[in-house]
Amino acid sequence: DDTETSICQFGLSTKHLNQVGPAIQKHAWTYTAGDWKGQIHYAVIGPNLAPATRYYYRVGDTHSDLWSDTFDFTTPALLTPNWISRLYIYGDMGTFMPMGFEVTDAMKKYNAKVPQKVPLDYLVHAGDISYASTGEPKEMEWIWDLWADQVEPLAAHWPYMVTVGNHEKFYNFTAFRNRFRTPDINGGLGNFFYSYDHLGIHWVSMSTERYENLYSVGSKQYEWMEKDLAKAIANRKNVPWIVVVGHRPPYSSDKATDSGPLRVDLEPLWKKYKVDLVVAGHMHCYERTFPVYNNLVNMSGVEKDLQTYRNPSEPVYLVIGTAGALIDEKWVEPQPAWSANRFQHYGFGEITANQTVLHFKFIQWDKIDEAKDEMVLIKI
Repeated sequence: DDTETSICQFGLSTKHLNQVGPAIQKHAWTYTAGDWKGQIHYAVIGPNLAPATRYYYRVGDTHSDLWSDTFDFTTPALLTPNWISRLYIYGDMGTFMPMGFEVTDAMKKYNAKVPQKVPLDYLVHAGDISYASTGEPKEMEWIWDLWADQVEPLAAHWPYMVTVGNHEKFYNFTAFRNRFRTPDINGGLGNFFYSYDHLGIHWVSMSTERYENLYSVGSKQYEWMEKDLAKAIANRKNVPWIVVVGHRPPYSSDKATDSGPLRVDLEPLWKKYKVDLVVAGHMHCYERTFPVYNNLVNMSGVEKDLQTYRNPSEPVYLVIGTAGALIDEKWVEPQPAWSANRFQHYGFGEITANQTVLHFKFIQWDKIDEAKDEMVLIKI
């Protein structure tokens, strides 16, 4: 709906939404690509929110008295040496084609039913978001709306961080450009490449779509990433973990892998700045590597369980393209030496991290009571 203003009312209970963010006059926009008809509204929650505090909020317009449902969220705690954080991470979701709804529902059930000592903080989506283009020569914008309804039970309560994928390319990435707002603290390029800190993890979200955003040496994205990583490594005492997220995987033993020169162009940079973890989607499968550089495995620090990596000297890679898009992959045989585990099941990743340990789990959508795979990175 078109409104006079976009306002957020918020407070410490549903009955006392007695704080109001600044009114954003006429701050709504639309786009016409794909014949979409609708309004995207921007509203501010805050300023001066207290840390580690649950707030309730709704957005709308006092003039028309049109309001959203009331939702809640919890602000991050302050960064201290005892910080701890938990998130979900995955790529390649979609809606009904065939399992996007089911994996989303599995995350909700997992968060509600499995005992969690650490509350959920945020979600990271490694590209190929709604699949509004699947099976069609053009993008169907109503599928973007359907996807937004699907993830609302998550995205209305926790920050939903996105990375661009190849299925966002339609109409010059119009839906992706307009439907998301991402941090811009280190001079990135809108939703395409940006970085942020959440407690003790520094996140670098990059574009692997080189037809739109080059990443070779000397390109704008490469130069931005090197400056960003240099700042991150200088701050490592406070923020010890560096994680890169991009859609196409630098390492994958899926036969259909089509990542171009990604590994050749960027792997030396990630090694130089001691990136801990690189997460991707694109291939509709799950795969975890050992610490690896230039296709050579470094098993120093890898314990006998082959899941615990103590002070690894090379980055570790995950492919988690399992959040709903059709899985029908074929593996390279024999399994490469750098590939620690691989399988084809729908599900999502979970990361729980503190100052010295990053614990990753893969949760299969229909077996949420146990992890299908695990990995522990340890810094001492």
